[in-house]
Amino acid sequence: MRDPEEVLEDHCENKVHFAALAEATEDILDKLEELEGEEANLRADIATDLSLKAELEAKLDGIRARITASEPAIQDLTSRTFRARLASKNMASVHRALSLDMDNLTDL
Repeated sequence: MRDPEEVLEDHCENKVHFAALAEATEDILDKLEELEGEEANLRADIATDLSLKAELEAKLDGIRARITASEPAIQDLTSRTFRARLASKNMASVHRALSLDMDNLTDL
C-alpha cells in the first residue's frame, strides 16, 4: 500500500495536468468555433462569387450572340471600307499621274 501523502501528491499533480488539458481543450474548441465561423463566411463569399460568375457568363453569352448576329454587317462594312480605301489610293495614283502629265505638258 502506498503512503497517503504520496497518493495525495500524485493526485495534485494529476489535477494540475487535467486542468492544463481542460484549458488546452477549451482553447482548441474556441479556435474550432472561430474556424467554423470563417468557413461559413467563405462559403457565403463563394456562393456570391458563383452567382456573379453565372450572371457574367449569361451576359457574355449575350454579347457573343450579338457579335455572331452582327458578323455579316461587320464583313460588309469591312469590305466597303477596303473598297473605299482602294478607290482612294487609285484616285491618288491617277492624280499623281495627271500632275506629272500636266507638268510634262507645261514643259513643252
